[in-house]
Amino acid sequence: MLLAATGLDGRLHDAIAGNGATACLEPLETDHRKPTPPMKLRIKGDSIRLRLTRTEVRQLAQAGRVEDEVRVGPGAALRYGLRAADGDRLSANFEGDALTVLVPRDWTSAWADGDDVGFDGTQDAGDGRTLALLVEKDFECLHKRPDEADAFPHPLADAQ
Repeated sequence: MLLAATGLDGRLHDAIAGNGATACLEPLETDHRKPTPPMKLRIKGDSIRLRLTRTEVRQLAQAGRVEDEVRVGPGAALRYGLRAADGDRLSANFEGDALTVLVPRDWTSAWADGDDVGFDGTQDAGDGRTLALLVEKDFECLHKRPDEADAFPHPLADAQ
């Protein structure tokens, strides 16, 4: 699904549904010294949410992938990322140590250049469960913080 913000309420809607594709992450080339914070990953129950900075949204549109990792010990990391893929719906897979969310390639350029907030979708997770997926632009907090230099302006910031 493709999502857009409407009005000042910031609600997401305007769905485009379809079929997905699968792919996995290649070896990670992450520089954790980069000046902007990495994309944010939130896992809660059967839901995955990723928030991307402006730079990461552009990287997804131009290079077709954005990746990072959470180091959990010596030689152990959970890799996660987004990959542009053929298809017409959001999907995800988990292979080895990598969680990959696949975004239809056709959506990424329009997203980088437009006002759409993000995408959401669901997929069958087996055993009668459904995985919810949400990919969003990372907006500044209404109360500015120093680590948000690369965040998108908050849609409600002008209302205050």
